[in-house]
This record gives sequence, structure tokens and C-alpha cells, in this order.
Amino acid sequence: MKTLKLLLLGFGNAAQAFADLLIDKETEIADQFGYEVSVVGIVTKSRGCLVNQQGIDLKKALGDVWTKGKFDNGQKGFTQITSMEAAKGLEYDVLVELTTLDIFTGQPAIDHIKTAFSRGKHVITANKGPVAGLSEN
Repeated sequence: MKTLKLLLLGFGNAAQAFADLLIDKETEIADQFGYEVSVVGIVTKSRGCLVNQQGIDLKKALGDVWTKGKFDNGQKGFTQITSMEAAKGLEYDVLVELTTLDIFTGQPAIDHIKTAFSRGKHVITANKGPVAGLSEN
């Protein structure tokens, strides 16, 4: 079984729904595509940050956010890291860019995406601003 490592930047409604979907479809993804999907980092401004190269417990992360509004700072892998530090330094295959952004500049999403591309990583985003901004550059 191959492992696909994801880095989530942002953990608002869209990212939480995505994490819930990953949990729900874990067996189906493995059976149909031969991949184990592992989230190795979740970086937020307001909820805290989790990093674990062996994979984050998404059920616990979601439960903490739903009940406490943030990650448990006693949880293994809880850390203080910026989104750019994570994009530049963590080991991942796909960057999932779901941060809040400035609608006029597309930042910080554009810089996150450029950083991931410069490292040869794949990117998924639900933000339209960075796509428009990247096409102008």
C-alpha cells in the first residue's frame, strides 16, 4: 500500500468537511486506489497546529475543534509553526491550501502554492483568489 501525505493549511469548515470525508472514505480509497491517505500537518492561525509525520489522528483533531474550538495543546504533535514554515519544511506530497486570504492580493495562499510548486509538490485549493493571482504572474 502506498501512502499519500497531505499538509492542510487552514482548518475551517471546508477543511473540516474534507477531513471528515477522508475518515469516512479511508477504506474505499485504500481498496479502490491502493493508497493510505495520511495528514501529516494541520496549520491554523487560531486553532493551533499539529504535525506528525506518522499521521495525525483526524478524529481527535475534529473532535477537539468541534468541542473546544481548537486543538488540544497536550496532544502529540501540537506545535507552533507558521503556514509558510510548514509549506517550506514539512515532508508532504500534496499541499491542501484552505487558508483565509486577502481577496485583493490572494495572499498568503499564492505564496503557499508557489512554495509547494517550487518543491515539486501537488496542490489542492478551494480558494479562487490564488488561481487568478497566479495566472497574472
